[in-house]
Amino acid sequence: MDPKIVLELIVRRLQQDVGDIKITDYSYWDGETPMPSWRLHLATALETAKQALASASPEKMIAAALTCPTHERTGRALQFEHTQAARRRQGGTNRGMTQTAKQLEVWAPYIEEYRRLLAQGKSPIQARRSVELHMTRDFSSGRVSLGATFPTDKTIRKWLK
Repeated sequence: MDPKIVLELIVRRLQQDVGDIKITDYSYWDGETPMPSWRLHLATALETAKQALASASPEKMIAAALTCPTHERTGRALQFEHTQAARRRQGGTNRGMTQTAKQLEVWAPYIEEYRRLLAQGKSPIQARRSVELHMTRDFSSGRVSLGATFPTDKTIRKWLK
C-alpha cells in the first residue's frame, strides 16, 4: 500500500480529534494543565504524518506510515482508559451525592431542631445535647434509622453545625 495514502488518511482522521496543535501544547508551566497523554500520542501521530507528507521523501513517508498507526492505536487505547476512569469517577460522585441526599432527609429534623434551639439563645453545646437526647429516643424506639449503630460524636458534630 502506498504510504502517502496511509498518511493522508491518518491526517484526515486525526485532524478532527486533535485539532490544531502547537509546539507549546507539548509542555506546560506550573499552574497550567498538561495535555492528556492520549492526546499527546494522537498529536505526535498527526504531526509526524504531516511532516512526512510535507517532506515528500519516500523514506520518511514509509517510516511515518509504519510508526503513526502505532501512536494512534496507543492514543486511542489511553483515551478509552481515560474515559472509562472518568465514568467510574462520575459514578462514584453520583453515588456519593445520592447517599448524602438520603442522609440529609434523615438528619433534616435534627438539624432544624438544632438551629431552632440556637435561635432561642441556647449555646451550641446545650442545643447539641438536647438534640442528641431526642436522637437517642428516636433511635432506641426504632422510629428513625440513623445507621446500624448510633452516630458517633464526630458525626453528630458534622451534621449539627
